[in-house]
Formats: sequence, C-alpha cells, structure tokens
Amino acid sequence: MTEGIDGQDNLHALINNTSDLIWSVDRNYKLISSNTAFDEMVMHMTGKPIAKGSDVLSDGFTTGQLARFRKSYARAFSGETFKVTEYTAVPEELWSELSFYPIRNGDKVVGTACYAHDITDFKKSQNELIVAHNKLVFHLENTTLGFIEWDDQLHVKSWSKKAEEIFGWTELEFIDLQKSAYSQVYKEDLPWVSKIAHQLANGEIERRSVRHRNYTKDGRVIWCEWFNSVLKDKNGKVMTIMSQVRDITKQKKAEEKIITASHLYAFISQVNQCITHAENEETVIKDACRVAVEFGKFKEAWIGMMGYMDEGCPHSLCEANGAQGQVIQTGNCYVCNDIENDALLLDWKPFVSERGWRSCIILPVKKSGTVGTFNIISSAVNFFQPEEVALLKEAAGDISFSLSVFEKDKHRMLMEDKAVQSGLRLKQAQSIAHVGSWELNFSTGIAEWSEEMCRIYGLDSYENVQSYDAWLSFIHPEDLEYVMKVSKEGERTFSNSSFYHRIIRKNGVIRHILSQAQVEFNKESSAVGLTGVAHDITEMKETEKALAQSEANLLQIMDLMPQSIFVKDYNGKVVFANKSFASLYGLSTKQMINRTLTEIMPVKSEAEYLLHQDRDVILSGEATTTPEFSFTDYGGNKHLFHTLKVPFTVVGTNEKAVLGLSNDITEQKLAETERTRMVADIVRRNKDLEQFSYIVSHNVRAPVANINGITEILQMSGLDKNDRERWIGELASSVKKLDEVIMDLNHILKVTHTESDKKETVKFSELLNDIKLGFNNLILNNGVEIVSDFSAVDEMLTLRSYLYSIFFNLVSNSIKYRRPGIKPVVEITSARLDDKIQLIFKDNGLGMDLKKRGGQVFGLYKRFHWHVEGKGMGLYMVKTQVESLGGKIGISSEVNKGTEFRIEFEMA
Repeated sequence: MTEGIDGQDNLHALINNTSDLIWSVDRNYKLISSNTAFDEMVMHMTGKPIAKGSDVLSDGFTTGQLARFRKSYARAFSGETFKVTEYTAVPEELWSELSFYPIRNGDKVVGTACYAHDITDFKKSQNELIVAHNKLVFHLENTTLGFIEWDDQLHVKSWSKKAEEIFGWTELEFIDLQKSAYSQVYKEDLPWVSKIAHQLANGEIERRSVRHRNYTKDGRVIWCEWFNSVLKDKNGKVMTIMSQVRDITKQKKAEEKIITASHLYAFISQVNQCITHAENEETVIKDACRVAVEFGKFKEAWIGMMGYMDEGCPHSLCEANGAQGQVIQTGNCYVCNDIENDALLLDWKPFVSERGWRSCIILPVKKSGTVGTFNIISSAVNFFQPEEVALLKEAAGDISFSLSVFEKDKHRMLMEDKAVQSGLRLKQAQSIAHVGSWELNFSTGIAEWSEEMCRIYGLDSYENVQSYDAWLSFIHPEDLEYVMKVSKEGERTFSNSSFYHRIIRKNGVIRHILSQAQVEFNKESSAVGLTGVAHDITEMKETEKALAQSEANLLQIMDLMPQSIFVKDYNGKVVFANKSFASLYGLSTKQMINRTLTEIMPVKSEAEYLLHQDRDVILSGEATTTPEFSFTDYGGNKHLFHTLKVPFTVVGTNEKAVLGLSNDITEQKLAETERTRMVADIVRRNKDLEQFSYIVSHNVRAPVANINGITEILQMSGLDKNDRERWIGELASSVKKLDEVIMDLNHILKVTHTESDKKETVKFSELLNDIKLGFNNLILNNGVEIVSDFSAVDEMLTLRSYLYSIFFNLVSNSIKYRRPGIKPVVEITSARLDDKIQLIFKDNGLGMDLKKRGGQVFGLYKRFHWHVEGKGMGLYMVKTQVESLGGKIGISSEVNKGTEFRIEFEMA
C-alpha cells in the first residue's frame, strides 16, 4: 500500500465516485452495502433515502421490474454469476447492464453483490446502427438496383433480392452452382467484359460502369447497366468487388426503337424523294433498295417483280416459292423475326451465318395487278415489330403506287399507239375476214359504210354514204321479200337481227352475205340508229358445198372399205357405222345409228367386253390395239378381228367417244394355221425320209447283201447237192426278210398318205370295248385289269382307223410289257384342257429308263425289252398317226414302276 494512503479509503473513493451502481443484498433482499450512485438512484426513484438493512424491492419498481429482479436474485442465490440487460422507458429511456456475483460464506451463498452499468448511449448507438443497416437493406431490397458482392475470383459472396428478380437465381442457387461473373455474360459481349472484370479483380481499376447483355436463369437475354467498385485492404489487395446492377432492357429497346424509328422515317422520306425524281420504274426499284440499306440501316434489300429482278437478290432466292410465294399468292406481307428457325425460309438459312441475316419482312409490291416482293433483311433478331411493319407497309404502298403510275403512263402511251394502229388493223381485219361495217342514223336515214363494206358490194370507197333504199337495190330478187320482212320485224321490236341473203353487184356478180344489225339507244332509251356488219361468205358457201361433197365421197369410200369403221359413245351407242360394220349385225348403216351393242350383238358377254374396252379408251384418252378378238356375227358365225381404237370427239357436240377400225383376219388366221400345219407336216415328212434312209441303208441293205452273196456262191461250180440246198434255203430266208421290210415300208407309207379319209365321230368307250374283245383271251389268261373313265370327253371327230390303231398299240404294249408277278393294270382316261382333248394311257408294267433312251422311244425298229417278240414299230406308228391327226404325244416312265402316255388333240 502506498504510504500515506489508506487502501480501504481508496477503494471507498473509487466505489463512491463511479457513476455505476454498486450494492449487495442478503437472501432476504435486505441491503448489505451500496455506493453513492446507488443511493442517489434510490432517492431519485422513491424520494427517500435507503438505509442498510432496508428491503431493496420495497418501493419504486413496477410489477414487471420486481418480477425480473426477483428472478435475477434467485439465480445469484443459486450460485450463478451472470449478466442481464434491463430496459426502463419511464421516466426516460435507460439501458443498464446488471452483473450478479454470489456472496459465499464457505459453501453457502448468503447474498449477492450487484453491479449496474449504464449502457444507454451504447444501446442507442447500436440501435441507430441497426436502424441504419435496416434502412440500407430496405433500400437495397427496394431499389431498382441489384446488389452483388464478388470475391477476387469473381464468385458471389452476397446477392440481393433485386438481383434475384433481375437474373432469376437465388443467392443460394448462384453460390451452390459455383457460377462466376462470366457465366451470365452474353457470348458476344464476353470478350470485352471479361477484360474489364479482370482489371477490377487485379485492382488495376477501382471503379467502372458498363452496359452489356446478360443471360437470365430462364435463358432470356437482357441488357444490364453495372456500377462496379473495388474494396482493398490496407496493403492494396482487392478484398471484394461491389456491383450494383439494373435491368435496362426496356430502356435499351426504347433507345433502339428511337434509332430504328429515325432510320425508318429517314428511309420513308428518302423513298418518297426517289419516287418524286424517278424517271422510270427501274429507277424506283433500285433506289428503294439502296435507300433501305443506306438510310434504313437494313442488312440487305431487294425487289423481285415479274420480268424484273434486282441485282442485289441472291439468285437462289429468286423463285416464287416458300414465304415469297405465299406473299405473291395472298398479297399479304410475311414477317419473320427468326430466319434460322422458320420452316418457310429453309432456302434462306445458309445466309444466316454467311451474311448475318436474322429477321426479315417480305412486303407485297403491286403493279397493275402484278404482285412482286420487297424483301428487307435485318441483322437483329425480333426486329420487325408492329410499329416497324406498319411503316414499312406504308413505304411498300408508296412504291406500289409509283410503279402503278409508271405502268399506267406506259399503258396510256401504248393505248394511244394502239388507237393509231387500231384503225389500220380494223381495215386489214375487215379485208382479211371479208366483213364490212355500217352505221345507220334514223333521223337522217343515211348509213355510212366502211371501205370493206363498199368492196363487198362492188362500190368504190368514196361511195360509202348509202340510203336504206339504195341498199335494198342490191338484194337478190329471190331474197328481197325475206330481207324486208326481217328488217321490218327488227324495226317493230327494236331487236337485233341476223340473216343470210344474196346480193347482185352492179357488174352482175352474185355474192352470199351474212348481215347482222343491232339497235342503238340514247340515254333516254330511245332507238336512234342501227349498227351492223356484212360478212361476205361466198367463199365459205362454196367451201361448205365442196365439204359436203367431200363428206359424201368419204362416206362412199368408207362404205366400200372391207374394214369395219365405227364411232360409239360412252354408253355404247353407235354414232357412226360403215357398211362393213353394219353387215356384221345384218343391219343397214341407218339402222345402226343410236343402237347399242347390247341390243344388236347376239353374244352379250362379247358386247359387255367391248363396252368396257370402249370406256377405257374414252376415260384414259389413250389408243388401244386388240390383235385378236373373237366375234360372233348375227348369223352365229365366228370371226377374228384385229381392232384399233382411239379417243374421238363427236363433231358438233364435243361429246367424248371412241373411233374404231376393225379388220377381219379370220381367213388370214386360217391361212396362218394351215401354213403352220404344212410346215409341221414338211418337218415330219423330212423325219420320215430320214427313217426311210435309215431303213434303206440298214434294214434293206442287209438282206440284199445276203442275196447277192448267196447268188454268187450258187453260181460257183463244184457245189455238191447238200451245199446247194443249204444256200438255197439261206437265199429264201433273206428274200423273206427283204419282203417283210418292204411290207413294213408299205404299211408306213399307207399311214402317211391316208389323211384325206373321211372323218367321223368316234366314241372312246365303244372303241375300247372293241379292242378288249380282240384281246379277250390275252386279258383273261394274264389277269389284266383295264380301267377307263371317259366322263370328261367320250368322243371326237377323227379317223376311226387311226384312233383304233393308237388304242390298239398302246393297250397291246401295256399287256406285253407287264411286270412278272404283278397284276397288270391299264388305266385309260380323258380330260378337257381349254380347247384341247387329252387321252391318258397309264400302266404298272416294266417301264423304261428315259434318261438313257428317251430320245429313241418313238423311233422305228427301236426295242427296249427283248424277252417279248416284236419289231419296234408300234410306238413309231402311234406317234405317226397322232401327228397325222394334228395331235401330239408325250411319255413319262420309270423302270419297274410303269409308263404313262399323254395324247392331246385340238377340239373340232
């Protein structure tokens, strides 16, 4: 302790001179001790001093204060040391920080020491700071500016509600996604914006305001204005970047609209000036496109009209299809604010990247009914809004008006020129057509005739003024009464008239005239005159007469033609028929007209077929040829026709019909058939000659050689009687063999030369019964079963002897060449195949190997089984007789399974 200073007194001086309250109480709330500040406070609250041992909670407290102090004392009495803040509003605002320290006597708490510090000024400052902060937050949240705090890596540290409204991301979303400031910058602005951001992050610049485009959460592109500032630490290192941002999209669009509007107004103004000073429509078109780019600030522009295409137009887009075609067809403009994604502008897509096309408008440009297109391109997406469209429509309308004016002026000049030429052409036309004109004035009774009118009547051109009576003097006497009757009827009814008559010129030449007159009325509907024409039809009359004679000659020629010529309408009704066609039905040509084929053709199926074919020609408009058509005439006779049919239009009615030309080829086809038969017969006879050659060279040569040899031996001297007799026997045997060969040849020749025998109807069943009787013993002895079925066809017109021989040989072979130990079965059936008769002979005999010897089956003297006696002539004779009857024969066979012969004959 410092000398001269009492420590207790010093402590009391400190306690009593502080403005803070210090006191202590026991567990009964009795005051143990207090400092001066506490005593003064109690005196101030209660108006009386407080003594030690007094109840500190007796006076000056509100109910709430008492409750809080009792609670705080209880906590201190429980041994807890703590601090609380007490607020008092009456009589004035007061904040106190109360500290409670338990007083212990050993382990027992006997009271608490209390300390109260006035923190009113601190609390007021703190509250003012909170208010200021809240105001700042309020302003940040409610201002049009978004607030964003970035770190030096340009990642978000904080993000205001307004920023969320502008960009769509919440603060948490943006931080969690680890998005940097670059991620929301529009790709075209990123290069220069990133450079500025880098300068801010490095502290190269401390403040910078910029305008650029940004992406929003939903992918939209907006314009933003940024106010950026840098906060550095004491060492100059960037701690944070503060950014305030506002959405200026509407402002930017408004600015762009103002600029666009000024460009558009400048464009329209310049267009009007160009129109005013243009000398022709080509100048208007070129200047309009130039002004659109130069003053309207459009990317490109061109105009396409019928017969004119601006040089600036890409050639691949000159066709009037897609959107341009739609504008031309409808006359309405077409607006596209995103060329890249427009289905009607597929041909334009390459120009999006090549030439920076983004939006376009295609406006109709009209010139006297002709529609072209004014094509304007912008490099901005969504450029053409209703206001721009309305202004551009106005410009297109001005251009259309200008083009129409030039067109009308051109048309007027053309009409003036045509009017000059019209008079000359009228004279030429009247002269060429032999048509004269005239005008009659009722008030004067005088008519003015054209030059051609004078020429028709044999007058000079200066004699063009004629009266009604003068005209009547030219009328042919035989026609005068009729002409006057028609004229008077026209005067009475004021109706138009047209009539034929003849005139006689002064030189006596007669001309045929078609006169036509029309009444002329004034505004009061009163008849004031007549206008008319006179057509000199003398040459026409002569031509008609010649034509009538030509038609008569043509009809006579067609009637003399052997071919059938006809014309039929869609319903099969005959419009024209020549005699050849009519004769097929036993009618005259007049009787044929207006009759249908179903009425006159005996075979209805043929009529229906022809009607169907005629309609196909009429409907398709294509000609058709039928090489062969079987037709039955009225007498039941069959004909074959070669027919050509072509589409035809009936004269005078314009009705669609079919013209046909039919040529009867029945005799031709019969001749072709006979020729085919003769060729086949010649071929067959050639084969027979080959067979005869073979027989002569082999079968005849062998016995003849033997005879020659034996004859030479018999002429030799010295032969004894026995040798001579033996050689004479050999000679007799060779002569017999030669005789057999000659007999076979005679039989074959007889078969091939009896085709002219009389044919008769032969029944297959009866023929087979005759053959079975002949083979009766053979059939019984060998147990042969012959099965027949002629239900399909049982008869044919043929040579009985030939057919008998065919049946005989085939049945005989089936029995002779049966298989040992197997019951012989022979099946004979008939069938009808289209227009052919088929006979089938089938057995279960030995059969033969056709792969090895199939080509020799029907050869002469060809045998395949040597255990049975035979010559090898049977099948040769069968084939020869079948072919002689105009048929053909085929074979199928397998060894030990049997053989089948199939014979086909044409039905008679």
